[in-house]
Amino acid sequence: MSKSIFIFLSILFVAYSVNCQTTDIEILKSGLVIKLDRSQNRGIISPNAVVASVETGNWETPSENDKVYSNDKVVGIWRKITSDDNGWFRSDSLWNAFVYFNYKSDKEGIAILEAMGNEMVYVNGVARSGNPYGYQDTYEEWAPRFDYSLIPVKLKKGNNEFLFACNRSLLKVKIHTNKKGLIFNNNDLTVPDLIVNEKVDTYGALPIINATENYYKNLAIKTWAGNSEPELYPVKEIAPLSVLKIPFLIKLPTSTDTGKVTLNLELVKIKNGKEESLSATPIDLKVLFPEEKHKETFISEIDGSVQYYAVNPPVNLKDKPALFLSLHGAGVEAINQAQAYDHKNWGYIVAPTNR
Repeated sequence: MSKSIFIFLSILFVAYSVNCQTTDIEILKSGLVIKLDRSQNRGIISPNAVVASVETGNWETPSENDKVYSNDKVVGIWRKITSDDNGWFRSDSLWNAFVYFNYKSDKEGIAILEAMGNEMVYVNGVARSGNPYGYQDTYEEWAPRFDYSLIPVKLKKGNNEFLFACNRSLLKVKIHTNKKGLIFNNNDLTVPDLIVNEKVDTYGALPIINATENYYKNLAIKTWAGNSEPELYPVKEIAPLSVLKIPFLIKLPTSTDTGKVTLNLELVKIKNGKEESLSATPIDLKVLFPEEKHKETFISEIDGSVQYYAVNPPVNLKDKPALFLSLHGAGVEAINQAQAYDHKNWGYIVAPTNR
């Protein structure tokens, strides 16, 4: 064997080994689906025979061709369903439907459930949130992302039952088996854009996934960039197996040029005046000129959460500015809404979101 061939095979082997070691995601590709009569499922908050069986404790594990009854009338039949090669279930049978999976775990433990296209899910009979706007695996840089639904769940040793409520024609389910501890979810980041030569004293927010059964108190989010002084924002508590989007402070020296600033985030536990790091991540903040379309954040007076709105500022302002509010539909980012307009010389265009 020549030396060059040996090197090539060695590299190939190493690459294959690395890929094998990082396969901590299992994609569910085979299950059962039941499509209900529309009168049986008008959205997940409406009662139907499947939900009723779970909530009243009368749920029975389905098999293929099992019938579901309501008032002695057949309202649906369980059928087999399989995904495509990428793990996507795409079928009209997923409208007004439930999809059931039996997932076998070789041990008791905590995993992260990532689903796209579902309204909600029962995990071993416990209701958890869904992700109805997730419909693809990759996103353009400008596009709104919906790959942020990562839910910690407790798995039993042996059989685990997942029951997904679906009102769209697609579904994908992934189980992350090796994510542990307290995890920052950078896919659901809420931050402002920084403006050249403007003081930076505002807020951002980022979810923390508690993939443990521990109850955490007396925590804080510490933030700093470069040589700036660290800032602390208190976190009262984080419940077990939960997701909590936590505000944090952004207090930084004034930027004199456009580009980006890397902000460091660290979740710390404070005890007897000492800090213990529990999780950390860097994030990038854009620095823009004042006339550019940008995001601004604030603390909501409704619930204390961090919200944002997008601003399309006027150029060559000739008079006292007007204010235009432009509202977007579901699945649209406010910053994209603001960027859809040209600048005006007589007013600000502001795109609110969420609130």
